[in-house]
Amino acid sequence: MRARAEAWAEAWAEARAEARPLAASAKGGLELRLERGDALAQALLLALRALQAHRHRLLLVLEVRLELRAVGHGDKKRADAAEKGRVRADLRQLLQRALQLAHLHLELLALLHDHLRLLLQLLELRELVLDLRRKLPGHEAALHVRASRRLPPLAPRVQVWEAILLGILQGLTEFLPVSSTAHLTIAGRAMGLIDDQRPEAWTAFLAVVQLGTLGAVLWYFRSDLAGMARGDPESRRLGWLVVLGTIPIGIVGFALRDIIEGPLTKDLRVIGVALIALGLLLGLADRAGRRERPLRALTWKDALLVGAAQVLSLIPGASRAGTTLTGGLFAGLTREAAARFSFLLSIPAIAASGLFELPAALELPREDVAALVVATATAAVFGYLAIAWMLRYLRTQSAAVFVWYRVALGAGVLGAVAAGWV
Repeated sequence: MRARAEAWAEAWAEARAEARPLAASAKGGLELRLERGDALAQALLLALRALQAHRHRLLLVLEVRLELRAVGHGDKKRADAAEKGRVRADLRQLLQRALQLAHLHLELLALLHDHLRLLLQLLELRELVLDLRRKLPGHEAALHVRASRRLPPLAPRVQVWEAILLGILQGLTEFLPVSSTAHLTIAGRAMGLIDDQRPEAWTAFLAVVQLGTLGAVLWYFRSDLAGMARGDPESRRLGWLVVLGTIPIGIVGFALRDIIEGPLTKDLRVIGVALIALGLLLGLADRAGRRERPLRALTWKDALLVGAAQVLSLIPGASRAGTTLTGGLFAGLTREAAARFSFLLSIPAIAASGLFELPAALELPREDVAALVVATATAAVFGYLAIAWMLRYLRTQSAAVFVWYRVALGAGVLGAVAAGWV
């Protein structure tokens, strides 16, 4: 054992000796680039100041020349006044753009300068780590623990037909009040894709597949989103209400992220109870709500109410569309208005969830990532169709069919668990 340790120490010392010249060379190169970057930044700053000083001189010379020209023509003085104004405005605009461009170049150089300094500090830190790691025992075990944090593959690997089926389920059920999480988890259990020992892999897979439905809702409501971007008063007001309604789920979701990624959210008993209980709550809202207020009558209190209802969607089987539709109906919105606000409210929630899990999902094996892409694309297509159908349906029909479906599905799930079938 002692001989083995001595051999390892000798090999480590040789590797460290080889790495040190490389690190020193890279450090020297970065220092040289930093010096050149400093010089270039100083030169550009001087040029920018000279351009700012010269701008006023150019304007003064131009005004004098135009005045002399106007005096020389005499009776054309009034006719030339408009031309003088246009020329001065064009010159001011041109010089302003030149100044903006110079400022942008200067900011770019500053960012590059900071980036090089950060790289230099990282190299210095690496040299320090090389010195310390040799003295710390058990570093190989630490590296093994770090490597084990990568997500395991889905077991078994997702086939193409399974990815398509999961994408269809996600697209159709994300915007219907029937819980996409419930349907995908039931399907995942039936296909044997969920590993109870590593449930975070399935959580990441589902969260990224939701990005397909995010693309669907962005495309369907592109005119509303364009109005928000242009600053139209009504669209901008609606946009702020969406932001306000997103705050509750953002806070609670971040605080409970460990529970959300854990096995509890994959428990079919929890899903079955949530399907039934929150389905009945949707039925109560559909009957008790006044259903008379359009979307433009939505207030900040209504947005907070719907946002608070959206927090319930963190319970698997609750349905984000179902809970927000319930909140909108209790707020007195029409069924179509409640559904439109529900879909708009899904944009930040789905984006935050999907992008948060995206880095972890990309660590899945290549075969699972390919299946993830197929499922996401399929979800985008069927999600768009589901939005269009749902809005047309709620203009003339109630949500009763979804309530009965949820109760029946929840009862079936609980019965299957009790019988030991799943």
